[in-house]
Amino acid sequence: MMRIESNRARGIFRQLHVVILRGLTCRLHSLYHRIEATKLRLEVCRNVLLAYHVAQLIKVSQLAVDEQQTTITECATSTVLPNPAAGTY
Repeated sequence: MMRIESNRARGIFRQLHVVILRGLTCRLHSLYHRIEATKLRLEVCRNVLLAYHVAQLIKVSQLAVDEQQTTITECATSTVLPNPAAGTY
């Protein structure tokens, strides 16, 4: 298409105008793809960071649960239950 337009254009200035427009179109197309690639990289980085933070929250939550279970176990083992046979009430 470019070649046909260029050959049909009358005069050197019209041909230069067509070439410049074609060059700008190519640059815009190239710039568009670079922007899309950058957006994709940013999205991947954002997802990785989000996954990292979720993993850290799960880890912290699991540590809190483990700590509570340890506290419950310690309380249960240290509690003296009344034993009517031994005479402790």
